[in-house]
Amino acid sequence: MKIGLIGCGNIAAYHLNAILRHKGVESLSVTDIDRQKAEDIARRFRISNVYNDSAAMLRKEKPHAVHILTPPASHAGLAIQAMDSGCHVLVEKPMAMTIDEADSVIAAAKKNGVKLCVDHTYLFDPFITKAWQLVQTGKVGRVIHVETYYSFDLVRFRGLDTAFQSQEHWCFSLPGGLLLDSLPHPLSVLLHFVKDPVNLWAVKKSNGILPEGLPDELRILVESEDATGSVSVSLGTRPDCFAVNIYGSEMSLHLNLSNMTLVRRKNRHLPKKLFRVVDTVDQAAQLLYGASSNTLKVLLGRIQPPGDIGPVIKKFYESLENGSEPPVTGEAGKMVVKFMSEIWKQATP
Repeated sequence: MKIGLIGCGNIAAYHLNAILRHKGVESLSVTDIDRQKAEDIARRFRISNVYNDSAAMLRKEKPHAVHILTPPASHAGLAIQAMDSGCHVLVEKPMAMTIDEADSVIAAAKKNGVKLCVDHTYLFDPFITKAWQLVQTGKVGRVIHVETYYSFDLVRFRGLDTAFQSQEHWCFSLPGGLLLDSLPHPLSVLLHFVKDPVNLWAVKKSNGILPEGLPDELRILVESEDATGSVSVSLGTRPDCFAVNIYGSEMSLHLNLSNMTLVRRKNRHLPKKLFRVVDTVDQAAQLLYGASSNTLKVLLGRIQPPGDIGPVIKKFYESLENGSEPPVTGEAGKMVVKFMSEIWKQATP
């Protein structure tokens, strides 16, 4: 396959590392309106095809698949441009800014007979996959409530906190700023386990983390016919954490994706005092085993970091090769856009 990248910001290196692990890639091309960024990433990954115009890259290189890695406001237009050129598309989250834009992207994929995939990375985290298997096999019982909590520590990302203070970062052009850019991660996971919410309630708050009183905390409650759920996005809590709690009628699952652990709390038919002892010991044993196992896997290079883009890219390329459905469809991406729009509408009265 010939692969093209549109957008050479920070996320491009993660995509390229994953792309280069795929044996079916024949050639790579990169483009960015900031040619220096394109040249820098090309030099780093030894890519010879460099452009600062996406139309020129699509016309000259004729890639089979294109990764859209630009700021969210440009996702829909560039995805449609690539699909109108006959390319399959993997687009970063969120796939679009509005439902109408999302519909236009999906329509372009159908019109041109190409595949569209949205980068909801955490859906393929190994611990999310394991939790999904436990839910699907009935071991959790009926899912009653799901919580997702995503905190992002600006201080740990060198230079990013300064960019936010000066409002130079592209996220300030988005409604909701960094909160909106971070929301697809926990929201896509919630919608994976809580299907078709019918109601939601959202609130935001500013704790002075960002300039101009911009909100840095977001809380959402959702209700579906079968379950309830909550989403939290925080720029103020420390340390970084992406946690998912799934409460079922037979078992509860507690995932810390940042620390790569999954703890199961089983329903045990024991006297209350004995249950507390057994439950505590069992949780401690699971955490100890998980920490030891993960440490060994990291040392041996057998585990990828949280949020690794590799599984999505691998499954997307496999879908191109065998004609199967992309791992995250346009409709799934549209669902996230739909609820993001409603969330920010409620949070900004």
